[in-house]
Amino acid sequence: MARQNKELHKYIGKHVKVRRGVGEIVKVEGTWAIAKFGDEDVKYTLAAINDLLKDGRIY
Repeated sequence: MARQNKELHKYIGKHVKVRRGVGEIVKVEGTWAIAKFGDEDVKYTLAAINDLLKDGRIY
């Protein structure tokens, strides 16, 4: 769990482009990366982040 948390901290400030639009990863809580899309918060796991990276949706 500590390794996942440390890994997720690398992505704070990165932008995520998904179906609901473009959001920004603003914080990490435990094993979740929290992205903000306007006034909506969405949680992503490390596995989901890795999939988004593979698809070129995090920049």
